[in-house]
Amino acid sequence: MERKNFTDILVATLFAVLVSLALVVAFGLVAKAADLSDTALKIGVIVIKLLSLTLGLFFGVKRTEKGLLKGLSTGILYSAAGYLTFFFANGKSFSGVTVFDVIVPIAASMALGAFVVNLKGRA
Repeated sequence: MERKNFTDILVATLFAVLVSLALVVAFGLVAKAADLSDTALKIGVIVIKLLSLTLGLFFGVKRTEKGLLKGLSTGILYSAAGYLTFFFANGKSFSGVTVFDVIVPIAASMALGAFVVNLKGRA
């Protein structure tokens, strides 16, 4: 992979992780104040992941090529960063992580990567 494409992936991942951190803090404050149900919390986490990946890819990807690959790579790195953080925050345990939690962000980021590259290519 070319260095420029690798840079796009790293910037997109970093941006997505930073957006996630900000949104998780905000959502945590809202969830605590509103006493949200478990279902609402799960939906909120999925929305945060998808929004973070969308913004990360949109602002991180500069070159209009290899959208699926950039999306896939960003999704994998984003998921890995999230689960490593979760792993260390939870006392080195992956309890609570499901296949759904891994597959959805990666699949969504592939589609988002292709969408963003094509959107920017037409502009």
